[in-house]
Amino acid sequence: MATRRDPGTPRQYPLPHERNLALISNIEIRLELPRGFLLALRNDESDWGFVIKIHALIETAVTDGLIRHIDKPTLERQLRKLNFTTKQRLAKDAGLLPGGGDAFLQEIGSARNGAAHDVRTAATFSLDVHFKGLSNDRKVSLVGGRLDEGSASAGAVRSRVWERAISLIAELEVAEIAAELLGDPNFKEAIRRQWEESRGLSSDDK
Repeated sequence: MATRRDPGTPRQYPLPHERNLALISNIEIRLELPRGFLLALRNDESDWGFVIKIHALIETAVTDGLIRHIDKPTLERQLRKLNFTTKQRLAKDAGLLPGGGDAFLQEIGSARNGAAHDVRTAATFSLDVHFKGLSNDRKVSLVGGRLDEGSASAGAVRSRVWERAISLIAELEVAEIAAELLGDPNFKEAIRRQWEESRGLSSDDK
């Protein structure tokens, strides 16, 4: 019989590598988030809250990336009003998303829709259950690789989603800073390698 987790005890996942802690801090500064917000989100008590917050963070980063890419201050208000699907399509067409980024955004949007449209799901939504209901291709799109049945539980799905979201947000928001922290002057390549690491891929897999 499985041991039930005390609802008053936060789930604790491994902290990211030290090099990423400064990156996370810079993302929080860019997005005007409280210090420690992103690490706390990784341990958020509710899968429902986790998915909604991750989606909101990604949407903000995609919007910011589009605004900087288009570089037309007069269009900023209109861009912010667009729905997420339109923003995602524009970001893809503009080449702002790394490989696999578009499929990841689609799966995050699907998870968010499954959680957000009925507040009664706040007590019942499970990211692990959502993940297990996906086809194999969609599972790969969400977590960036394959998780066997034994590892696709106990927070492994959430941990992979969090890592992928941070890598994607980093590319859209703080790529130059990320390059310095990752020790590579070619920031696009550096942060895209970070994204590939979050997908569990080696250079031979690409």
